[in-house]
Amino acid sequence: MLNPGLKHCWLATSAIIFGLVSAVQASEWSTWLGPHEDNTTRTQDGFESDLSQWNVAWTKQVGRGYSSITTSGKRLYTNGHDQTSQETIVCLDIQTGEALWTHSFEADLIPRAHGGGPNASIVIDNDRLYAISKDGQLLCLRPETGQLIREYQLTDLLEVDRPSWGFGASPIVTEEQLIVSAGPVAGLNKFNGKLIWMKEVERRAS
Repeated sequence: MLNPGLKHCWLATSAIIFGLVSAVQASEWSTWLGPHEDNTTRTQDGFESDLSQWNVAWTKQVGRGYSSITTSGKRLYTNGHDQTSQETIVCLDIQTGEALWTHSFEADLIPRAHGGGPNASIVIDNDRLYAISKDGQLLCLRPETGQLIREYQLTDLLEVDRPSWGFGASPIVTEEQLIVSAGPVAGLNKFNGKLIWMKEVERRAS
């Protein structure tokens, strides 16, 4: 079935609305589309599938954006833009919505045909967190503390122009590679960010 926790977040571009916390705790949701890569989670005994019966557990303003949420253990991750000059990655307590840490950085809003802000979901891979901003910054942080490990600019790393709509594809981790779609599709070493391969596509993003 669809993960309803993600549905609630998607409908609120400037706030997280979270109902029935136990539903998300049933499984890790550490990447876009979840553990089965199909946006579903396995039904648990006693799970209430009627969303009208849910109650809002908490809300949290995180900024403007269209990213979904990811979870790992008792932590929830997402990102948003302050609509002026900064994008922020946030880590929240999954039960209370308390901010455990934040990491802000200069980034463009890119409000073309919508409100702007980040589109790509954060990915958690053991002791590393990967995030891609709307203007193409690739960041690697410690998911427990928010400590910045390294950062790159995809336009420089892959020698591509920034699409007029910005970067919106969520990264994918597979074995020792981080796969990014940034016009061409590329495989990076997930530990040091070095380019392993790059595949041109028939039509580049514009």
